[in-house]
This record gives sequence, C-alpha cells and structure tokens, in this order.
Amino acid sequence: MLEYAHERLVRGSVLAAALLVTAGAQVGRGSTSAATALADVVLSFCFVISFRIWDDVMDRERDRVRHPERVVVRTRSIGSLSLAASCIALAGAGALMRLHGAASVLLLIALSGVLATWYALRGVRSAAGDRLLLFKYPVFTLALIVPASLTPRAATSALGVYLAACAYEWRHDRESPVFSIGGSR
Repeated sequence: MLEYAHERLVRGSVLAAALLVTAGAQVGRGSTSAATALADVVLSFCFVISFRIWDDVMDRERDRVRHPERVVVRTRSIGSLSLAASCIALAGAGALMRLHGAASVLLLIALSGVLATWYALRGVRSAAGDRLLLFKYPVFTLALIVPASLTPRAATSALGVYLAACAYEWRHDRESPVFSIGGSR
C-alpha cells in the first residue's frame, strides 16, 4: 500500500485536484470560516484519493498493457487498495453527512452509481469517457457547497472546476482525448 501511495497519491495531480475542489467550494459558497475551509481541504483529499484509487483499480487490466510498471498492475491482490478506498470514502462521507447533511452524501452516491455504470460499460478510451470521469471534480465541489441552495455562483464555480480539470488533464496526460474531436488530439 505504501508503494502505491508513493507512486500514485504523493503526486502533484492529487494535490492540485484537492486544492481545485477546495477552491471551487470556497468560491461557490462565498464567504466561509477558517474551520469550513479546513474541512473542505480534508474532505477534498478524501474524495480525490478514494476516487483515484477506485479509478486505478478499474483501469488495472488496461494498465497491464499501457503501464505494466505500475504497482496496481504488479500486485497480486487489490484487496488492500479496495479496502483503503472504501475506508477513506466512508470516512469522508460520514464527515460530509455531519457537516453538510444527506443531500451532499446523496450527490456522491449518485456520482458513484454513474461512474460504476460507466466502468462496467466502457470500451476503449474516449473523449466522452474522459469528460465523464472528470465530472467527479465539480460534483465534489457541489457536495461541499450543498445544502446551500444551488445558486448561479455555485454552478459557475463548479463549471470552472470542471473546465480547469479538463484543461489539466489535456495538458498533463498525453494519452487523454478529453479535448479531441473524432478521437485525435
């Protein structure tokens, strides 16, 4: 687990994603306290890390060909990774429930259902698929803003988070077709 964490979690992209979600929630909510900002940071890391692990586990077979050097591919069992992702996600959901209520947790449950369906049905990597997977970041942002009403400010902030995530993906993942038209970059 430590080797996986070093390879996939102690990276600039995880930090950038968590800070992007945090900033999006702060902007979308408007004024906020230091305690709320700290909670947003912690919850953002919970969501980004648990979904990063889940994505790596779901990409394991594909990565056997494209990235055989990755720990998740070389390990015999993904049980500890799945358990870690579940524990982090449940801890985050519990804290989210306590801080923001059921609506926020239901939003994450809906996202999980959509992504689970996508993982089960997807074929080759596509621009639409990458865009769908990046949709998690604005959903995380909105989960941190809810139960505040979905204001134009919150929606605009979530849209900004989504566009920033797409731009980051395009810039940092040479294989990503996120901005492609017709499958080419």
